Amino acid sequence: MSLSIRNKILVAYLGMVLLVGLAIGGIWYYLITAYATALVLIVVLAISGIIFTLIMRNITNPLEKFVSFTDMIARGNYSQITGVKSKDEVGVLADSFNNMLMELKKTRDDLTKAKDYTDNIIGTIASAVIVLTEDGEIVKVNKSVHKMLGRTEEELLKKRIDEIFESDTIAEILYNEIMKNGYVKDVEVVLLAKYGVKVPVIFSASVIYGSDGTTVDEIVCSAQNITQLKRMQRVRDMHLQELETANKYLKESRAQLVQAEKLASLGQMLAGVAHEINTPVGIGITLSSTIVSDTENLKAAFDEGSLRKERLGEYIDDVSQGSSLILKSLMRTAELIKSFKMVSADQITQERRVFRLKEYIEEILLSLQPNMKRRQHNIKIICDEDIELDSYPGAIAQIITNLLMNSLTHAYGPGAKGTMAIELSVNKDDVTIRFSDDGRGMPNEYVRRIYDPFFTTKRGAGGTGLGLHIVHNIVTQTLGGSIECESELDKGTTFTIIFPVMKKEAAA
Repeated sequence: MSLSIRNKILVAYLGMVLLVGLAIGGIWYYLITAYATALVLIVVLAISGIIFTLIMRNITNPLEKFVSFTDMIARGNYSQITGVKSKDEVGVLADSFNNMLMELKKTRDDLTKAKDYTDNIIGTIASAVIVLTEDGEIVKVNKSVHKMLGRTEEELLKKRIDEIFESDTIAEILYNEIMKNGYVKDVEVVLLAKYGVKVPVIFSASVIYGSDGTTVDEIVCSAQNITQLKRMQRVRDMHLQELETANKYLKESRAQLVQAEKLASLGQMLAGVAHEINTPVGIGITLSSTIVSDTENLKAAFDEGSLRKERLGEYIDDVSQGSSLILKSLMRTAELIKSFKMVSADQITQERRVFRLKEYIEEILLSLQPNMKRRQHNIKIICDEDIELDSYPGAIAQIITNLLMNSLTHAYGPGAKGTMAIELSVNKDDVTIRFSDDGRGMPNEYVRRIYDPFFTTKRGAGGTGLGLHIVHNIVTQTLGGSIECESELDKGTTFTIIFPVMKKEAAA
């Protein structure tokens, strides 16, 4: 086993001591004989040469290899190893250097692969990527930057980032924000492409710090071109404006149709009332004409002196009977006009007032009597006589009218006779109106849609699809209540309406 470095140095030291001792002894011996001196000198020189050779081979040469090896590593060359293979401390140090070299080479290869991978990602990413120095100078860009700004890499490198911003002020604000917080995210700015073309982008940036966590290595910025998005937003805004205009027009049209439907129901009521008035008015006109004619004949007989007592008695009887019939006809006409006037005025003005509930429902039915008389249906009112209500009688009239007309139109076939019931009740807080018929009923899919505007199963046969829609709006908006419908095929339909006794004005 070869000597360790410590042992070798000890041997060298002992050799030098021996050499010095021999030299001293040689001096003394020289005094004895010159031949002995020469022999001593030769021995000393030989021993010194051996020691020098040992020192050069075991210490100096390996150190020179280490120096050249470290210079090679400093130049980035990791392709060789030290070549020192001794088993002493120098050999152990050489093995450690060789292991460190392999780790450094592996780390460098991994970093090179990671850099190439990152560069490939940055190069192919759709967003524009710009790398800056701490001072804001552009040092790297990807292909998307060239495509977006129409500038070559040579035109962009070494420029400051604010030179490609439309606004120097915004660029400075963003740069200060980046340096203060370490990043900015999703800021909408405008960059300048070639020939001054403005490019709107979403801009983000992040600081990459050094190993000490404070030194800025670089600033990585990304910009996503939103020119197409802006164009789409303008088109969207234009379409939204068109839709808003169309929606406004539709709302106005629907409001007009709803109002027209209300007026149409009043028109139907008026037509019925006019038809109903026609009979008593016709009777009154006929009887009045007869009385006028008889009176003229009586006056002529009186003037001629031919008037007899019997003729006068007959005239008095005829006038009495005719006047009685005329009075009844006029009272009937007045009653119809009064009911129509009250109901129609309430529906048009929608004013709030106090009224007797049952009495008002009877007035509504009286105004609808001409329409009901042809159908010969039985209508029942279930309500206490003394219930007074502080609400909107016109709204209630519209509800009852539409529900009755809906049943007349949909619940019964031609020639069918049925019964409709209007049940009204009031408790401390709420008014409940329950309207029911014993007609043909509806399937569930119809029940779910009956309040939709323009939904009707009688299109082309007088149905507009607005009657129950109007009822729903009046109940929920004007009266601030709720409405529910229950119906089964061949078992009739029931509408239950509940609204507050004293509705707040704000909900009107």
